Amino acid sequence: MQKSMAKLKRFPFSRLTIKEASIRATLMYNPYPPRTVPKVRWSIGIQTHPMELKEATIDPDLETVVDSPITLEQLDLDIASWHDLAGTFALSVDSQDGTFCVSTAHNPVHVEKLIMTSEGGTRFNVDATMRFYFELEGTGFRDEVIRLSFPAKYEGFTFCVPDWSEPSKAKCPARWGVPSNKPEWTDKQLLGFVQRYIDLSQYERPKIKSHKYLSAIPKTNA
Repeated sequence: MQKSMAKLKRFPFSRLTIKEASIRATLMYNPYPPRTVPKVRWSIGIQTHPMELKEATIDPDLETVVDSPITLEQLDLDIASWHDLAGTFALSVDSQDGTFCVSTAHNPVHVEKLIMTSEGGTRFNVDATMRFYFELEGTGFRDEVIRLSFPAKYEGFTFCVPDWSEPSKAKCPARWGVPSNKPEWTDKQLLGFVQRYIDLSQYERPKIKSHKYLSAIPKTNA
């Protein structure tokens, strides 16, 4: 049940400390209306140190220690190369998906602005302005916009062949180059599809598992 505005507390972000953060890329598309073309999407995983809520505890019978990451997923940065991560990005609500679990609730997190600065190789400094939607899940905390700055490492690219629930209704234009709407692809098809959208010369030799899952780590001298 959602708390009244008068009883809402501020989440103690001042005591939240970041342990480590990583950046990853994947390839996403949607064959169902409204269809979305294959495009590289980005994710940032922010691991935090366990934190006691202390005086900010809403209900002592629920969670009193926050020990969950801030996950920012499906970020549409409109870039395909990790070499282009250094820059400033403004994101709309429908171009991302993020969560932060507090008091057993998965609270939405939306990035409003993202500034990334290269620190050499695969390392970046991330400055993220994020809106945390606590009130939606009734956690007892008020919504708040927070700016966090932290180092992060680009870990690489992954793609898993989709297993659509209704493959007969999935429609992909030929120009997308999707081998099949069924999950049975060959290694050659999987590699060929990814290469249409990703410059794999920036990565070490890709690894393919079970004809379904492709992963590649970045070359630091690419």
